[in-house]
Amino acid sequence: MKTIETKRMEMCIRVGENRQAFPLAAAEGSRGAEIYDELGQAVEEIRSSAYEQSRAQSSVREISATIEAAREELERQLDAIRKTVRSTGITGTEEKFLPARAVPDQGMLTLARTYGNDAFPFKAELVKRGLGADFINDLSEASQAFDAALNERSQRLGRQVGATAELEHKIERGLRLARELGVIVRNVYADDPAKLALWESVAHV
Repeated sequence: MKTIETKRMEMCIRVGENRQAFPLAAAEGSRGAEIYDELGQAVEEIRSSAYEQSRAQSSVREISATIEAAREELERQLDAIRKTVRSTGITGTEEKFLPARAVPDQGMLTLARTYGNDAFPFKAELVKRGLGADFINDLSEASQAFDAALNERSQRLGRQVGATAELEHKIERGLRLARELGVIVRNVYADDPAKLALWESVAHV
């Protein structure tokens, strides 16, 4: 959550919690009382949305760690294949088996498919040099795991964006209520500097 959104959320909560400090603004049957009731509900919704946003952010961080591990494994396999191919001295392979370092995520997936296809014709020579008998299939599985993690991150980021938008909407509603309440407080406490100062402190963002 952005710092300004956090401060706005905290302000809405403070205003709601200080209802008893402004009894004239919350007199029974007044608009102020209605606003405090609505603000109390808004604050509960804000807290719920903030929790959902926090969960979404945590979920994105979690999948990011999974992506990093999956990418490292894919890079390891690609590097092993590349070095093994180079050790064979087979001509025409220099331009096919390019380094995997610093390649973008989607480029890694393309590179993995290319490696598998280009290595197949001389698979036997590579196995003789220590690569596993199923190294092409292993590469495919590592690529699929990396792709699945990337797709999962995309979905989780979508949920995070949605949760953030929902929270911002709830906070904006709380702000509108607090602003309206501020007009009432200033009217009913126009001759009470102490109350006005307290309100400015409570409603400060």
